Amino acid sequence: MRKEAISLAQAIADRTEVVPLLLDALRAPIEAVALRNAAVEALARLGAAAVPAVEAALATAWKDGGLDAAGRKLGIEALAAARQS
Repeated sequence: MRKEAISLAQAIADRTEVVPLLLDALRAPIEAVALRNAAVEALARLGAAAVPAVEAALATAWKDGGLDAAGRKLGIEALAAARQS
């Protein structure tokens, strides 16, 4: 699944409407490690298009729909990688 998510992100790199779906993957249960990691890589490959939404997710409290602790860590990784793209 991870390779498919990355390939999909590359194919639609200019389509920012996938960003919310990738952020939802960061909210997946902690057991869904492969899904969460694939979302990080896909967000990173989307680059600058993903930055505002990832920043917003990181700024939102978990109880208000933000990311849990593991999701925040992954969100920070995605944000750093997206900014380098």
